[in-house]
Amino acid sequence: MTRIGFSVWKGDSGRIGSLIKSLIESGMDHAEVSVDTPLDIELEDLKPVLESIRDSGISLGIHLPWRELPIASPIEEVRLASTTVIMRIIDRLSRYDPAYFVLHGSSEQALCSEREDLCIGYLKRSLEELLRVSDRIALETTQGSCCGKIGQIVKILEDLPQLRICVDLAHIAVENLVRSKGRWPSTVSEALSEVVESIWRRSTVIHLHGLKNKDRRPRTHYDFSQTPLGAEDIARAVKIWGVGYVVFEVFYRSSGGSPEPRDLSDEVRRMRNWISLLG
Repeated sequence: MTRIGFSVWKGDSGRIGSLIKSLIESGMDHAEVSVDTPLDIELEDLKPVLESIRDSGISLGIHLPWRELPIASPIEEVRLASTTVIMRIIDRLSRYDPAYFVLHGSSEQALCSEREDLCIGYLKRSLEELLRVSDRIALETTQGSCCGKIGQIVKILEDLPQLRICVDLAHIAVENLVRSKGRWPSTVSEALSEVVESIWRRSTVIHLHGLKNKDRRPRTHYDFSQTPLGAEDIARAVKIWGVGYVVFEVFYRSSGGSPEPRDLSDEVRRMRNWISLLG
């Protein structure tokens, strides 16, 4: 059975009990905890969040930190240090038995936009090391030069049979906007057409969030008021791909403020109805 969840972070620690209650009442049964920085673990800022989710009986996923942790860096010392930090976090969090660890495979070096195969090679090295620590790594599709585009991830998969994928449809949609010179998608689900078979066969989780046209730039992690979700198409992909987890990674309301799980209850209901209808 596919689980549907909501993204939470250390900022939710003071209200985690009521947030989990709202999440469940909104039809969700999964939480993905975003580790904003390695210090969240060192200072145990996330401990009450993780323990509350574990005790509630809903399932758990982990989004590993990515800022200043470029595991695709072509500078070996930087790559190795970043990977070592990620390994330590996985080791510390494995006791909570998460279903997966979502990971960004990035580098901030301009060289990676010119010689992407070089940086992809360094990313492969990092992933090989991480997969020896956990077989639950899910590399996310991300926007930017390297190394989370669809074509770049395809180059990685054949050498790493254990690697899973997190398909983030809004990030793919932004890449499409760049290529199409600004043609706005009618739904978030349009991005499904970009996901090739080698990727969807490895997909374990889908991230969902909307786009907002802000200051003439597409902004991600908004609600679906400006870009509808397209629940039927996404539910069909969930069934065909065999995806175990769908996470609403919505951080902002288009009207202002932060969203609550109940703001997404209609989308969750439509998604569950379509998944049920599709058998």
